[in-house]
Amino acid sequence: MEMTGAGNIPPEVVPEAVQQVWEWIKEDTLHIEIEEVPLKDIAKAWQRTLYGKRIVIVP
Repeated sequence: MEMTGAGNIPPEVVPEAVQQVWEWIKEDTLHIEIEEVPLKDIAKAWQRTLYGKRIVIVP
């Protein structure tokens, strides 16, 4: 697993945070709204403001 864009989190708390995320996934309590954006459109996507959604870049 690779976590990017996690913000300003001290490195020593990352393992515990990752474990918590996996627990939420197993419990099916983690829900994240995403928007899939083709790589060719990424420049436009970065200029927009998305509240509550995360951008997932797809080929």
